[in-house]
Amino acid sequence: MFNGGDVIAIHTLVAAAGRTLSALADQRTTELDPVAFIRPGREDQFADLMDQTLAFFHYPDQDAAVLLDGVQEEINDLMLFQCCYWYEALGNPLGRAMGAFTAWCVVMYQELFADNHPYKQRVAQENLDWLRDATRTQKLAFGQKLLMANRKEV
Repeated sequence: MFNGGDVIAIHTLVAAAGRTLSALADQRTTELDPVAFIRPGREDQFADLMDQTLAFFHYPDQDAAVLLDGVQEEINDLMLFQCCYWYEALGNPLGRAMGAFTAWCVVMYQELFADNHPYKQRVAQENLDWLRDATRTQKLAFGQKLLMANRKEV
């Protein structure tokens, strides 16, 4: 994603990961709340974003251009964040790359996340509007740097 890969391919992989995590939760009787990290009152906005893109995969016989009209690639950010959250909810520690991505996502979508999210609390005092106001390309480049920095040994 941070390298500008194909949006549909990324979406397909992230959706498959989400289905796998959901199946694992079913086996463990773990409930995965899809909006647990969303700010109260924003659940419908989050659900609408998900529904717009998922429609493309549920109705493949329709014109893809019409189905994806208005859908932005940022949906992959939120779906990947949800997969990281679910992975952790299943009792797995987030890897460093997953933690870096999660932090990046919380910074990018600050208004969407609940105030008590741990990453949001860590960056609450930082003014990162310059990053949120950057172009998508600049945001992804920053995310790539953050990811690479967190993959290095400490």
